[in-house]
Amino acid sequence: MNVETSLKLYELTQEFIKNKNKAKEFVTKLEQTVEHKFSSKTKLFSSKEDISNLCAELIKWMFVFWIGQILALLAIVNFMLK
Repeated sequence: MNVETSLKLYELTQEFIKNKNKAKEFVTKLEQTVEHKFSSKTKLFSSKEDISNLCAELIKWMFVFWIGQILALLAIVNFMLK
């Protein structure tokens, strides 16, 4: 979290927790928890580069599949004509 958010959170916490040390400890633990949650979730995000690489791979395999299908169809037609 940035400093501004931490200060706002600390000020809000002081309304409910009068002891400054306890309020500061609470805010610190809350920030650590939030940072941990975000760091574990960032592994799930994809960048534009990842998506473009995936699209290129998908298009490549689509052409391989189509060529395989055409060859299989030609083999069946060739077998039927003989």
